[in-house]
Formats: sequence, structure tokens, C-alpha cells
Amino acid sequence: MEHNGNHIFRDGLRRREIDFEGIRDAWGRLSDAQIADYEAAIPAEWHDAKESVAASIELIKGARDNIDAVLEEVRRVLA
Repeated sequence: MEHNGNHIFRDGLRRREIDFEGIRDAWGRLSDAQIADYEAAIPAEWHDAKESVAASIELIKGARDNIDAVLEEVRRVLA
């Protein structure tokens, strides 16, 4: 996100006052069961993407488990 063009919302969010509490709360409430439901909802036609889906699920869990550090990095990049 640090470089222009790497994220569609970067320019619109840079140097703005953003309240991240709602985001933190929502990610904190995201349970393993909900994430498993998301994974289970992947269409059967996406079978060839199984490894990418599993990696994405792990990224989601990692972001949830480290949401404070994630938001701190977002703040740093948008400063």
C-alpha cells in the first residue's frame, strides 16, 4: 500500500482521520467457525484453487489474530 497504485483506496484514505474501532471490533468477533463457513462456501468449480483458498484463509486468521498490528501498519502507510 505504500506505493501509489498498489491499492485502490490508498489515495482516498491517505492523511485522513480514520476511526478503526469498528474494524477492530468486527475482526475481533470473527470466529474460526465463521471463517470455516466462508471456506465451505467456495464453489466446487474452484477446486483447482484449493491451495490459494487455504492460504487466504490462513491470512484472514492471521490478520484477525494480529489485528492491532495490522491496523498499526495501515495507520503507518496512510500517514
